[in-house]
Amino acid sequence: MIFQLKEIQGFLQELIDTVSALINAELIIVDVNLIVLAGTKKYHHLIGERAIPYIYNALFNRKDIIVIENPMEHEICSDCKEREACSEFAGINTPLFVDGEVIGGLSIAALNPEQKRYLIEYKKNYIDFSRKMVDLIQSKIKSYTLTKELDFTTRMFNSIINNSNQGIVLIDNSNRIRVVNDYFCEMFNIHSDDVVGKPFKEVYRNEFIRNMVYQGKEFDTIEASVSVSEKNFRVVHSGRHIRIDENLNGFLLFLKDIKSVSYMLNSLMVNKEDITFDEIVGESAELHQVKKKALSVSNSNSTILIQGESGTGKELFARAIHNASTRKNNPFITINCGAIPENLIESELFGYEGGAFSGAKSQGKPGKFELASGGTLFLDEIGDMPLHLQVKLLRVIEEKAVTRLGGVEEIKIDVRIIAATNKDLEKMVGDKEFRDDLYYRLNVIPLKIPSLRERGKDDVKVLTRFFIEKYSRTLNKTIKSISDDGIALLEEYQWPGNVRELENAIEYGINVDTDGVITAEDLPRKFKNVYSESALISSIDELTIREINKALDYYGHTVEGKKEAAKALGIGIATLYRWINK
Repeated sequence: MIFQLKEIQGFLQELIDTVSALINAELIIVDVNLIVLAGTKKYHHLIGERAIPYIYNALFNRKDIIVIENPMEHEICSDCKEREACSEFAGINTPLFVDGEVIGGLSIAALNPEQKRYLIEYKKNYIDFSRKMVDLIQSKIKSYTLTKELDFTTRMFNSIINNSNQGIVLIDNSNRIRVVNDYFCEMFNIHSDDVVGKPFKEVYRNEFIRNMVYQGKEFDTIEASVSVSEKNFRVVHSGRHIRIDENLNGFLLFLKDIKSVSYMLNSLMVNKEDITFDEIVGESAELHQVKKKALSVSNSNSTILIQGESGTGKELFARAIHNASTRKNNPFITINCGAIPENLIESELFGYEGGAFSGAKSQGKPGKFELASGGTLFLDEIGDMPLHLQVKLLRVIEEKAVTRLGGVEEIKIDVRIIAATNKDLEKMVGDKEFRDDLYYRLNVIPLKIPSLRERGKDDVKVLTRFFIEKYSRTLNKTIKSISDDGIALLEEYQWPGNVRELENAIEYGINVDTDGVITAEDLPRKFKNVYSESALISSIDELTIREINKALDYYGHTVEGKKEAAKALGIGIATLYRWINK
């Protein structure tokens, strides 16, 4: 920091006023710009004015004491226009330095013959006195600068900790709170004056954390419930012991509320694909209808049950619903209820407190419900959830709160539930394999995703083109198209694995293709087997027409004959007429 002599102007004036009574002379102090900053009685009226430059220019250039015993005859005064009228009879001028740079000057002046006699007679004493004055001023400058720098450092420190994205508490070696930052105050809705200086145990009520602080044990990411100002909070803690010397030490506690930690973790760990309904590919009326319904319920908080065969895109619909909702900027958490061992799914869903079971982390762990708070929790394969956990899941949905394994505190949550299954839950309810109360609670808004067979050949073509473009980019290959025999194979296939199976088939074809056009030979063997055997197999249409002709030949083509034929075939008369027209 650049120091200006004017910053201690008040001190300079007090100093020369005090010492002027001890010496028979006048004093004046100027800065490097020759502005008078302080002066005793005869010079007081010059404060703020510009001093005559000759003496001070020479002083600043020489950087050493200049003694003038006879101003009219001294070489420095030779060019001064006012030397004939000069009021000074003699003077001792001393430069002021900071870090080797001149910042001003101090002058002791004799304004009458008596003062001149004293000044010359006791010149050595006056020079020593002048130097001691300069030393005192420079000491004041150093003290002022240190204070200023300390103040600057303190303000910078406060600015840094107050702009931190976590709460910070400094606890001294007597276990009293010395510093808290703005985040801490906002987090607990308190004022710093309410806690600074108080014993830590009176402010922060959690025995485990207090003991860690008192023992000076460093730790990371311990989550715990705390009470501050009679209110309970879920907080993630980290702690660092600080030691200056044997007598000066303390503890820094870093705090983060669990919601912000959950959001941060999800922003790093959760797949944030921005899937929209426009990216769910297909042109069939069946698909358009379910997309329209899903979009219309996106902003509801009601639970959704998505049903459909494996590979139909149930998770894509769940993500599209989330991204079309007001929750889109909050987490989308997925848990596959069928892929997690039964003994772990409860802790995955609801979390656990430290030491809740063998192998549990000492700091505990939030469950998927907590992580998804504010957003959407996608419960995939809900039909595989064990019956004993279905009771807990129902309670969480209805009470909007979870209790961790090994815990007693209820943690409030705000989660939108979307469940999905490829099983017939209604039949499972009838067979006592799925709780009816949970089924009805999940099935508030049912969505049935059509299979690829139901969507028809047109969607097979559309999806085939989409996946060819996708995997051509991904695999860095140039694929122009698919041959007629290749698309014919895909259209004839029944797709038990639906869209996922089609996607895998196209990815395989692009990998093995060598000429830029996917042919029947480039597709997996199962498709070629179906095609080669098709000559031995009649299509459904062919079988239907053959059996209708047999029935009509037997019962006749009269109205009554057609009624009997329809009855024998197990179809309605209107259906029979449609086939006859076909």
